[in-house]
Amino acid sequence: MSDFTAVFGEWLGSTVSLEVYEGAGFDGETYSVAVDVPDVLVDDTRRLIRNSNGNEVVSESTLYVPDSAVAFQLADKVTVNGRTTAVIKVARPQVVGLFSFMVVNLE
Repeated sequence: MSDFTAVFGEWLGSTVSLEVYEGAGFDGETYSVAVDVPDVLVDDTRRLIRNSNGNEVVSESTLYVPDSAVAFQLADKVTVNGRTTAVIKVARPQVVGLFSFMVVNLE
């Protein structure tokens, strides 16, 4: 259990489904088999953010995930609350060295 999970454990009640982006080929984009990622905090607040290219985009949901969980990457598919969407930004803020976690913004 990470320190993040110990501190925020009671709010980490959601499970999301993750399909890792494997690339594009002749048949289009391919993804791995979906895996469940437990202990996620889901915030469905719409936000205007800057993506990894510096462009302003709208994020419909934000996930807060313990760093010990599966690593999310740009273009991965995530199913949350019955809606499938794509990862548009991943950040790993450090809170004064106390614990590490991922902030994942979704389309």
